[in-house]
Amino acid sequence: MMNHNTNDAGILPPIRGMVKCLEQHGLIAGSVIQRLNTNIIKVIKSY
Repeated sequence: MMNHNTNDAGILPPIRGMVKCLEQHGLIAGSVIQRLNTNIIKVIKSY
């Protein structure tokens, strides 16, 4: 996965691919993050 080339041409395409993956999984990640946030808020309020 890691690209050790120093030129931008070798670095940018994988980043674009990762961004596309993140956009596709955005809904899943968003729900997971919301769940984590609500859990953190519950823990903070319990103190």
